[in-house]
Amino acid sequence: MSLIAFGTDADRGETRIVGPLAEWIRNRWTEATFFTIGFNVSDRLAIQSDLTVLTFGTYVLAKDVIDTCRAAGTRLVHDLADAHWLLPADHPRRAAAADAALRYAANRCSRVTVPTEALAAAARTFGITVPISVVPDAPDPSLWTARPRRERHVALRAGWVGLAGAHDEDHPLLEAVVAATPDIDWRFFGDVPAALEARARAERRLQAHVDPLLYPTVLAGLDLDVLVAPRADSARNRTKSDLLVRQAALLGYAVLTSERAAPHGLPVAGVADDPAAWVARLREFGARHERAHQAGDALAAAVDATAAYRNAARSAFTAWTGIEP
Repeated sequence: MSLIAFGTDADRGETRIVGPLAEWIRNRWTEATFFTIGFNVSDRLAIQSDLTVLTFGTYVLAKDVIDTCRAAGTRLVHDLADAHWLLPADHPRRAAAADAALRYAANRCSRVTVPTEALAAAARTFGITVPISVVPDAPDPSLWTARPRRERHVALRAGWVGLAGAHDEDHPLLEAVVAATPDIDWRFFGDVPAALEARARAERRLQAHVDPLLYPTVLAGLDLDVLVAPRADSARNRTKSDLLVRQAALLGYAVLTSERAAPHGLPVAGVADDPAAWVARLREFGARHERAHQAGDALAAAVDATAAYRNAARSAFTAWTGIEP
């Protein structure tokens, strides 16, 4: 392969794009020249490529590029990491025209890749008819070399991480927990509930989105004691992967998540949909911070990040190129 083009956004680029390519290069599965094309898709670069991978955002503007690439013999693949069509119709991340644009783009690709079987099933129901392959979310450990300082904070430091505007349904429970724990040092990365944004900005507790390659270092730099990940009971949440848990494991962060979202076989605390239950679990960590650090160490020991990453990179190569590495 001489060229591979990516129409990509930043929120999942580290895991879905950068990580697999690094393994391809290390193993010499390809000697391709890679470049990224953003929302203003370049016809010339995409057409000259042997493979063009579309991700969220680009398909809205890419109809002409898609048709021209197909005519030129460029292999097209769509990496679909989120079920945006399951958001409410009036949600800002789901324009009415986007559903049709996504179906058009995906069904003119050779293949669609997704991180979970649940998302594959939802995509078929949505109307995607081309072959769908599951490429699990698995961060590249070589990109996650930074480590938290694990300083002894005066107050328990809890963090919330997410893509801005993508977790509205999870905000009510988070807001209630934050309101009930003024003694906790809360940090927000990327996303923050509207009701908490003014205070988070004024107190400098909000970290904006960063380049995908900087994401691991910035997340480690928050030096959290525990990462919280409430997940509301929704069709879209049921299609999501355990990516955040795997990222937390690489940093040795303890994780509290909703019972329905707690991954099987991993030491992650599942908490009921009751603010009081979340406050109680946080208070346990707050009484003795080392309990949070011990929970984070247990999670790190339970996740074989290297094997998961290599398997995911191999799956991506096969699905995207159509050949075995």
